[in-house]
Amino acid sequence: MSLTKKALIFLTASLAFGAPVSFAQAKPSAVRMSPVDPSGFSAFLQLIKERAVAEGVRPEVASEVIRATRFQPKAIKLDRKQSEFTITFDKYLQNQAPASRVKKAAAHYRQNKAKFDAIERRFGVEPQFILALWGIETNFGRNTGGFHVPSVLATLAYEGRRGEFFTKEYINAMKIIQEGNISARSMSGSWAGAMGQSQFMPSSFLKYAVDITGDGTRDIWRAKSDVWGSIANYLRTEGWQKGARWSVPARFPSDMNALNLSETETDAKPLSYWASKGISPKLPVSGSPDTVKARFVVPKRSTGVAYLTFENFDTIMHWNKSHFFAVSVGTLADKIARAIGK
Repeated sequence: MSLTKKALIFLTASLAFGAPVSFAQAKPSAVRMSPVDPSGFSAFLQLIKERAVAEGVRPEVASEVIRATRFQPKAIKLDRKQSEFTITFDKYLQNQAPASRVKKAAAHYRQNKAKFDAIERRFGVEPQFILALWGIETNFGRNTGGFHVPSVLATLAYEGRRGEFFTKEYINAMKIIQEGNISARSMSGSWAGAMGQSQFMPSSFLKYAVDITGDGTRDIWRAKSDVWGSIANYLRTEGWQKGARWSVPARFPSDMNALNLSETETDAKPLSYWASKGISPKLPVSGSPDTVKARFVVPKRSTGVAYLTFENFDTIMHWNKSHFFAVSVGTLADKIARAIGK
């Protein structure tokens, strides 16, 4: 008998006889490469339904979502296939911030200038950063993923490697549907459950998505204004500072081994501290070197490139905890700003 079936039988018996059982005990085996037996999937969804209803999802909504949910072995395959990231920083940056993407972003801005300007006034986030995130995440809404989000979330919850995380996201998806933002069958996104043109996980949607169009829904799938406003709200909520730099390129000693780079991963330090180590900004930075704080970031697999980064960089890192990603967003945004005269 599989561990999945054992867990389900144990949970069912425990519920029947009133024994206290945590939801985690119902999760299938988390052995990463073992095959996943789908025979217990339907029973697993019913267990999630009980938890979802206890968390405020109406029973009829939970049932509707479960009826639309199908076991998706491809999501498990893709999750397990993720290989170690080996592309160089220079190639990654080239791929994410090409001239063609800058040109498209500038065209989107010019066609929707009034909307972007209104969003900037409301949220205090410059349009070039909204456009950069939109462009990198989904190529301006063209590549949003063709997976049924509730199905992949439930499947990955059932697979068990990150069962609790995906269980919560599946219930969050139910809450989004309950609000009337999208139907259970229309909720689409990536194989990992990132949704719409902004690629929000359901938890991020609930926290950051906004209704800019005023139609009563937060539609990050079709309504571009909602997409742009939601990206801006994300950045504002996580501490965006309008008009502040995200970074400056840095000069640094040729002997990098002399630096304790582990410090740079956690603590921002005054520019004067970095100067004492032979690290300095290549561009002017306003403010006193003793009070202006920055992190020293050297992307892995880069060729002689380093940055002194500021608080807006940390906000981008909150979106995606990757130096490659954050530098690419900032670099693309700077190029877009020059193209649109910002």
